[in-house]
Formats: sequence, structure tokens, C-alpha cells
Amino acid sequence: LRFFTLFCLFVIIINWFVTSFSVPDANDRYVSYKNIGLLPAFGHLTLSAYAYAVGCLPLVISIYYIFRRDSKLLSAKIVPLIVLMVYTVFFYSAFLRKDIPYFFYYSRYLAPFLPVLLVVSGICINGIKVSYKRMFALVSILILMPFSSFLWFNKDHSRIYFDALEQIINEVKTFKNEDAVFISLDLMPILYLPLEASVDCMVLPFSKYDYFQQVDSPERNTYILSKENSFEIAQLFPAKSSLYERPEGNKLIVYPLKSNKINYNIYLNKTDRPGVLVPIYNYGEELIFGTGGNELMYLDTGWSHDEDGFRWTDASKASLLIPIYSTNKDLLVTLTGNPYQGQPLGDITVNGTRLDYSFNEEGILSFEIPQELANSELRIEFSLPNASSPPTADARLLGIAVSKLLITEI
Repeated sequence: LRFFTLFCLFVIIINWFVTSFSVPDANDRYVSYKNIGLLPAFGHLTLSAYAYAVGCLPLVISIYYIFRRDSKLLSAKIVPLIVLMVYTVFFYSAFLRKDIPYFFYYSRYLAPFLPVLLVVSGICINGIKVSYKRMFALVSILILMPFSSFLWFNKDHSRIYFDALEQIINEVKTFKNEDAVFISLDLMPILYLPLEASVDCMVLPFSKYDYFQQVDSPERNTYILSKENSFEIAQLFPAKSSLYERPEGNKLIVYPLKSNKINYNIYLNKTDRPGVLVPIYNYGEELIFGTGGNELMYLDTGWSHDEDGFRWTDASKASLLIPIYSTNKDLLVTLTGNPYQGQPLGDITVNGTRLDYSFNEEGILSFEIPQELANSELRIEFSLPNASSPPTADARLLGIAVSKLLITEI
């Protein structure tokens, strides 16, 4: 039991380090708390949420008594309860739910298990002096006081008028799928989940701006939701502040936000430059095309709607626009696709330069991109001179059904 507990704690520490320093996929819904350093990431661990919810000391004292050689916790009568605690606290934190972002909101998932931890900690301190028990209880209460104060004084702070939320959702629903809506950090707890669940366009936190790059495209736009007088983006990223200008005449919509202390407004703004902020591609990350895929933000022109496992091109030319990190190596592009009726493809160009490619019988198309063409972005264009419409009511001009694309350094 001690070995298993130690193993779970080791896995939790590994998860903590991975969360702290790993570069997340820009489409990750929890992108805002990854790659932020050890101390900030610690607050999002499930084990941390357990500690906050009980006042820290009950968790610490339970771990201490499990590893004591003379621990009364390991007596035959108590062992079933200890096994239950190890499972609900340590195993759950290590393997079943590794992190709990925004623990004030999500800690409800721990509520059924907290009594187990409290009972075990109560058994641990049962034999100590009354004065120590009082001190133990006092310290735990003091640790919990900031949390209690938050609930008592700010319980309405994150509530938005439902009619205002409905207006925001209805407005964002009119945006194209290729558009992007960025939410300022102070509005993330209020707007992120409702918008993500209700609209088709990309909804992203602005906390990871550097993982995105402005791509000029008159067909795509970037919008920003922020509070009144909030110039957070311009302040944090002055070199890119020209993307975020909010003159008085550029307000699209103003929504009231309800609070028991102050009422303020939410502004939905459109960036002045045409185009959209697109996630910078991480080499080796596979782009999946079709329903539930992650390719949408990289589509430029000539593509049809998503289907189960693939997406057709719908023009005689189709292009991808993929921002990339600078590199001193050549790149290898591997695409998995199925040409319509087996028709041969035309030319493939990258940033205007025609490149040779190979396409085998298994539907794997591959080509190399010289380092000198691998600038800040790749505009990959497929010429499809044999694209045609099927002999049905489907009027699309089908060229190739693409299911996967991968770019690696070589």
C-alpha cells in the first residue's frame, strides 16, 4: 500500500512537471494553464484541489501517517478505509483526473471523496493532545478562510445577465467557421465554456498569443471579447498592439455584465487587419481533416465542408496557410488523401515555388520543402485540373479527399 501510494505521488509529480513546461496544442481547451511554470501549474493539479478543499493539513497528515512505520492506520480494521482513500485521492489524482483547472469551479467533482480524506485525517490526529488538535483545526480553518471569503463576498461576481450572454452567443454564431474569437483572461471563467459549447468558430484564450500568428486573408476575421477599458493585449504584447485597436467607432456590441459590486461592459471588437490569428504549427503534430479534426484554422481557399474522417477540396485549386516556427532544416510534408475517381493531381506549389512530389498507391503524398522556403508561413497550393462534380445532385467540384497531413523537419 505504501509502495502504491508512493508510485501515485511520483506520477503526480511527473504530471506536474509535464503540465508546467510542455508546449500545448493551441486547440487544447486548457491551453491557458500549461507551460506557465511550476508554481502556477501546481494550483491546477487535482491533488492541490484536494488540499485546498480540506485546508491542506488533513492531506499532509494523512500522507505522513501512511508512511510512518508504527502507523495505526495500517491496522486490519482501518486498512479498507485507507485503501479507499488511496484510490479516491492518490490514484484518482494520478491517473483518472490529473488536473482540475479553475478549481473553485471544478472542485465539485471531488465532493464525494472529501469525507474519506477527512475521516482518515481525523483518525490520524485522534491520539494527539487536545491542544494540538485545536491548533490543527485552527490552521486548517485559517487556510480555508480566503476561499470562504471569496464565496461570501463575490458569489455574484462571475454572473452575466442571461439575455446578454444569449446576445453574445447569437452574434458569434453569425461568424464563419474559419473566424476566431479570442477572450481576454479576465472574461475566461465567464464566457469561454458557454461560447465553446455553442458556436462553430474557434474560441480561444488570449493567454497564449505567441502560439498564434496573424495570417492575411480577406475571407477570415479575428474578434476579441474584452472588458471596457481593458487594453490587456496591447500591454502584454506591445509589438503586436496594432492588431488590437479599439477606437470608439469600432465597438461592435456592448453587453452589461452583472456584479454585486460593480457593473461593467463586455466589448466584442474586430481587429483592424484582415485575416485571422492562426495557431503556429508544431512540427510533428498531425493535422486531422474532417469532423472533429484540427485542420480548420489552416484551410485557406478551395475546401468543402467537413465529413467523417476527411474533407474534400471543392475547386480547381485548393490551398493551406500554415504559420510555422523558423527552422534551419528542410521540411517533409506527408499527406494522406484519395483523389476523386483516381484522377491524377496537378502541380503543388509552396509560397509560389513549384515542388516535385510522390504519390503512392496507398494514398500517401509526400514532398520536401527547402529551408529557404520555410519562412514564417507556408502557403501550400494544390492544382487540381481534373476536379469534377459527381453524377448526382452534389454540385461540388471534387478533387482530393484529405484525411491527414504531417510536417516534420529533416
